[in-house]
Amino acid sequence: MLSLNLDKENDILYLGILDTSNSYGEETTNGVVVLHDIDSDTITGITIFDFFKKYNNGTLSRLSLPFKIDFKKDVINNIM
Repeated sequence: MLSLNLDKENDILYLGILDTSNSYGEETTNGVVVLHDIDSDTITGITIFDFFKKYNNGTLSRLSLPFKIDFKKDVINNIM
C-alpha cells in the first residue's frame, strides 16, 4: 500500500508504505524522516522536506533511503 501526500505550500512529501498511524519519526540526513511502527519498529514510510527542490536539482537519488523508489514513476506521475 503506497500512500502519497504532498504539502505543496511547504514542499514536503509524505510517503507511506504501511499504515503510519502508529508511527514515530527518526530524522536522518538531508531532510528525510524515516517513520517506524511504535510496536514492531518496522519502517512504515518516509517524509522528505524540500521534495521538489531536491527533485528539480537532481539530489533525490543521493538520499539514503530505507527502500528503493522510482520517484518519477511512483511519485511524480501520481501527484501531478
